[in-house]
Amino acid sequence: MRTRFSRLYARKANVHHYVKYVDRDVFREAAEALDEVIAEYERVRADVGP
Repeated sequence: MRTRFSRLYARKANVHHYVKYVDRDVFREAAEALDEVIAEYERVRADVGP
């Protein structure tokens, strides 16, 4: 999911629809929050096992 987000954001795909109303930093913060969620899921998966 993070890879797809990064690829789309790097191309600025659909960003033009939002930058008029939302600061670009919101996208960076969303990416960081997504990274945190992914890391948490990975920690839980490691604790539970396969």
